[in-house]
Amino acid sequence: MPHYKTEGIVLKTNNFGEADRLITIFSADYGKIRAIAKGIRRAKSKFGARLEPFSYVKLLLYKGRNLDIVTQTEVIDSFRKIREDFNRFLYGSIVLDLVQRTVLEGEENEKIFLLTKTFLDKLIKPVKSYSLLVSAFEIKLISFLGFRPVLDKCVKCKKEIKKNSVWFSFSSGGIKCENCIGDDFSAVKVDFLPVLKKILKSKFEEMLDFQIEQKTQGEILKLLTDYWSYHLHISLKSRECLSQIDRDRFKIENKGLF
Repeated sequence: MPHYKTEGIVLKTNNFGEADRLITIFSADYGKIRAIAKGIRRAKSKFGARLEPFSYVKLLLYKGRNLDIVTQTEVIDSFRKIREDFNRFLYGSIVLDLVQRTVLEGEENEKIFLLTKTFLDKLIKPVKSYSLLVSAFEIKLISFLGFRPVLDKCVKCKKEIKKNSVWFSFSSGGIKCENCIGDDFSAVKVDFLPVLKKILKSKFEEMLDFQIEQKTQGEILKLLTDYWSYHLHISLKSRECLSQIDRDRFKIENKGLF
C-alpha cells in the first residue's frame, strides 16, 4: 500500500528543510500521522494554505520509510474563523496541543477524533464561555483515555457525597469524604462539585449557553491542568500562555488597587 487516503485534522506544522513542512495530522483511520508536504513554503506551492492548524482535510499520502509524504489535499472545512479570532485560537490551541500529546501514531481512535471534530464545530459558534467548552473537552478526553474522575461518591469508601465543597484527590482520581481524606497530600479542596458533574455529563451543545462565574472557570481549568500533570505528566505551552494573559487582564482590570 504505497499510497493511502484518509481524512484528518491538522494539529501542528513545523518547517522542514528549505521549502518543506512537517505536518502532524489526526486521522480518523490511522490516529496521529506525521507527513512531509514538499515545497509548501514556496510561493507557487500546489498546497497553498490548505494545510494549516485546525483545517479538516482529505489527504492522499505516500507511505515512506520514516515519514509519509502528502501528495494531494482537499479542504473539507478550513475552520478559518478559529485562526482569525484571538480567543478562539487560544482556547482551540489548548485542545490541539492535548490531542497531539495524547493520541498515538498509527493507532485508530474514532471516539477522540469525533470528540475533537465536534469541539471545533462548536468553537466557531457563539459561545458564552470558551473556557467551559475547553473544560468539557478535557474531561471527556480524560475519560476516553481511561482517567475519568469519580465525582458522585468517595473513591475510597464509596459513600455518596452531595456537598458542594469536597476534597479532590489527584492520586485516587476523584473525590473523597472527610473520613477518608487522611494524609492524602495530593488532595485539594474544591467548591464547585456540581459544576464539574454538569460539565462531565453535558453535551457540547448544552455548554454553549452555560453561565458560570469567571473565578470558578479559572479554578476548573487549574484543576484539570494539575490533573493532566499528575496522571500524564503533560504541561501545555498554550495553557501557560492563557494563564499569563489572564493574570495580565486581572492587573489591567484592577489597576490602582496594588
